[in-house]
Amino acid sequence: MKCDTIFSDYITSIAFSPDKKSMAISNQYIHFFDLTNFQEYKTFKTDLVDLASLAYSPDSKYIAGVNYRQIYLWNIETGVRIFLSPDMLLDYFSVVQFSPDGKYIVAANRIGPILILDPKDLSIIDTLYYDNVNIFDMAISPDSRFIALTSWWQGQIGIINTYLMKFIKFIETNRIGLLSSVRFSADGTKLACSHDNGVVYIFNLGAYLSIADETISKDGISISPNPATDFLEISYPGIDRMVNHTVDEANHTLKGVVNSEIAIYNVFGEKIPPRLISSATPQEWNLRLDVSGLSPGVYFLKVGEKVGKFLKL
Repeated sequence: MKCDTIFSDYITSIAFSPDKKSMAISNQYIHFFDLTNFQEYKTFKTDLVDLASLAYSPDSKYIAGVNYRQIYLWNIETGVRIFLSPDMLLDYFSVVQFSPDGKYIVAANRIGPILILDPKDLSIIDTLYYDNVNIFDMAISPDSRFIALTSWWQGQIGIINTYLMKFIKFIETNRIGLLSSVRFSADGTKLACSHDNGVVYIFNLGAYLSIADETISKDGISISPNPATDFLEISYPGIDRMVNHTVDEANHTLKGVVNSEIAIYNVFGEKIPPRLISSATPQEWNLRLDVSGLSPGVYFLKVGEKVGKFLKL
């Protein structure tokens, strides 16, 4: 089946909705098509020229777009442009995406910054720089933890850790030239990119991300010993070290402590139920985790909204 609409101007971007019900096509308008019959059912004018990229929100209710120097967000039901970012006096926004968890929007500028934005109001959460690299394409991992960006000429893929909000790795293809596309596999364990020489590269991310030895904590989570063999002792703001807290094994939390859910993830983003152990006395650290059953490797420990990393020997 083909789309029967003939456009009077060239098409700049195409996006499919996550609910699999619609497709959006942009030029000076945004055209929405029903995927059951490929008939256009909604159109609204953007007042923009060269809308370079489109992205649906995970709930399919909103659509974001970028042009030369601005980022826009529309309510799809009403067609109303609900937020408009200020002119940031940058070079050219080439791509925009929602994170799969819906917590942030990423807009990549061709030779300027990469903006991490709040979907509620397009306020800037963080600004990252890729050393004046001409960014061509971008992908976000299924768990929303990593952002991959390809370049026009450098032949490398930059990886951002969204917990750290910084670049943690640059994967080299050893070929200068345009990396035209990049995508994560559905399980987040592999990354593929295409080169303008006709080669497709596939990388096993575990070999790269497991050696990114930055500390993920921004504000106080402490893990000891690290590396660990049998157990971990944890301290972080919100838990009084001198209180012997009771462990809620069913929910993996500490009773009476707000936002204390504890989880362990491997480098592929797979969640591993933790084994919690209360301290024997108030003089000891108040929380222990039994990690003796984990295979050797790098793991991420999340306590509430705070994250740390440890190595299991």
